[in-house]
Amino acid sequence: MELRFSLRPPSRDEVEALINECEHKPQSFTFYPGDDVAAALSYRNWEEACDAAAWFWESLLLEKHGYTPALDSNVAVTGDLDGRLRVLFTRHVQRVMEGREVKRWVEESERLSKEIARVSTLLRNGLHIDLSSHYIEQKKGLNVEKNQVERRLKEFESAMDCILKYLAEGDDEEDGGSVNVFKFDGCFDWNRIHCLIRRECRRLEDGLPIYTYRTDILREIHYQQVYLSVAISIIL
Repeated sequence: MELRFSLRPPSRDEVEALINECEHKPQSFTFYPGDDVAAALSYRNWEEACDAAAWFWESLLLEKHGYTPALDSNVAVTGDLDGRLRVLFTRHVQRVMEGREVKRWVEESERLSKEIARVSTLLRNGLHIDLSSHYIEQKKGLNVEKNQVERRLKEFESAMDCILKYLAEGDDEEDGGSVNVFKFDGCFDWNRIHCLIRRECRRLEDGLPIYTYRTDILREIHYQQVYLSVAISIIL
């Protein structure tokens, strides 16, 4: 099994300390200071390597370290580990969906709703036309802002639901007219799934306007592709 890193070069002390924390100690390990592989760990059998990989993934999801475990791709028996990781990743996604960043945007939506209600109350009090115009424009701006916040939360939830569906069912077939945010191929690529979760969390935190329209853009692309396919079939 390998421990891989992406953010910064590893230190031997750090890698050793992490391995010592692992409940499933390797027979031996080799440290690689100048490669994208921090260390290669040797285990007596598949079961021990599987247990260790699950432990390293669980602690990575809890942000206790920054090393990605990777088992030898030649190993044929992966069903047991995939089953365990599906449970771990499902719990992780559920925690993320109830996490601090989501709560921050929910609170922001609630704050905007209260401000809209306050301005609406002022407008019902028969204000001077100039002041009334000011509050009307303010209310429009607040509604736009609240809509953006709600769309941002919905987009994040849609992405997480897409991952949860894949973890539960092992496929990404689209239902009816729905468009999946992500496409998954073949066996479970746990590193990619982890990267997708982290990326979505960053996008939620950044709050870029384009993020709120991603599903709409993907849906339009999907419909255009369907329309083009139909048109080509008719022509041919």
